[in-house]
Amino acid sequence: MIILHSHGVGRGVKQTSRLATEEQKSSLERLSTGSRVNHAKDDAARLGVSENLEAASRSKRAAIRNIEDAMSMAQNADGGLETISNTLKQARVLAIQASSETLDATERAYVQEEFAGKVDTINDIANTTKYDTTPLLSYATVDVGLIVDVSQSMNGEITEVKNSIASFVSTLDSANLQAGLGLAEMGPDITDNVTRLADIDDGNFGAELNNLSIFGQVSMDPFASLFQTSGVDDFSGNDDPDAFNWREGTQRKTLVMITDTFRETSVYLTTKNLTAQAMQNAEVEVHTINRPIHNTTYYDTIASLSGGQNHDIGDSSGSGISGALQDIATSLSDDYGVTSIEVQASDKAGADSLIQLDLPVNATATGLGLTTASVATVEEAQTAIGEIDSALDTVSGYRSTIGAATNRLQKALDAETRAKSDIDHAGENITSADIATESAESVRQQTKAQASQAIMAQSARIQRLAIDSLLNDK
Repeated sequence: MIILHSHGVGRGVKQTSRLATEEQKSSLERLSTGSRVNHAKDDAARLGVSENLEAASRSKRAAIRNIEDAMSMAQNADGGLETISNTLKQARVLAIQASSETLDATERAYVQEEFAGKVDTINDIANTTKYDTTPLLSYATVDVGLIVDVSQSMNGEITEVKNSIASFVSTLDSANLQAGLGLAEMGPDITDNVTRLADIDDGNFGAELNNLSIFGQVSMDPFASLFQTSGVDDFSGNDDPDAFNWREGTQRKTLVMITDTFRETSVYLTTKNLTAQAMQNAEVEVHTINRPIHNTTYYDTIASLSGGQNHDIGDSSGSGISGALQDIATSLSDDYGVTSIEVQASDKAGADSLIQLDLPVNATATGLGLTTASVATVEEAQTAIGEIDSALDTVSGYRSTIGAATNRLQKALDAETRAKSDIDHAGENITSADIATESAESVRQQTKAQASQAIMAQSARIQRLAIDSLLNDK
């Protein structure tokens, strides 16, 4: 009897064919993706390195975008300053022209009109030069109207307000905020509740604050006072001549009401919510500074809905007002103040990766010292020449600083771009498939698989012939 032992050979050939097929699939996957590490099992060590390199590359890409955005911002600012500089040069020519006594009154009026137009143009350029919503050549404007209770019990508080305003203004100035201040007293006009003493930024705030004093036993409606000073029509649809005239384009209209809450706390409670909603709708931020003898939450609704805060200064006369005003100034500074713009110019943490842009700058007529510039007379025209020269120096200084920052940004951009290219190249060397090698390997594995399949077919044919032969012998 003849026994055919082909099982071992068959298993070996099948295993060879299977392995060859799997290797061929891997080679085809590498060829189709271009990467030799498509799964963790392909090369665990290289996969870890490649993931780290990819993370570094993406971080570099983000840093590059930051730098490019900062360069666009700087270029935008420089373009605005260049236009302002050209306008100043034109204004200087007009000032020189007006310095001559050969002009008659009519001609001088024409020159003055054109000169004033140049100053307005400077303001327009400074106030409209922005990057997205960030002002570049002007500081944010915030208007603050103080409403001070002048009833007899407020003597200590009024003194404290006078002593605290300088620090309040200094905090806003340090945040590069153009603050407009107004002042109203609450109480002396019994029929009207409030009297405006100094309108927003009209120049007489300091004098009126210095003259502020108690009026005596008065009674007032604090909610009506808010309506009258905010410019919002009251419940009857009436506006008020004592309303503050908020500056056009101001970023924040803020009312600060300072009172000890005597006599007011037991009346007008029904109008509290309506007042709060009206202030919120008008986007008037209300802060209250009060000595809450009767009710510690009396103004909470109004303050919270409008975005402000109720500042409880305790029971001591006047104490706490300075701190409350500082809190308000700090809040405004945090929301609207910008002293410089820092750019994350690298994928590394730390101060060394930050580049500072000294923006915004104040290139408005106020910032350049031109608010009183005039060529209406020979003397004023001659003074204006010096003021314009000073403004030109200021603008040139701004442009020089921006230019230096732009050069630094360009160096950082070059460095980050080069580093990203190196990282990408290293990552490609680690993970990229060798197309020629993988193609040859694929052909080799395909040939091996085909050979295995041919051997298996030949083995099966021989077995069939052997069986047929045995059957024929029988």
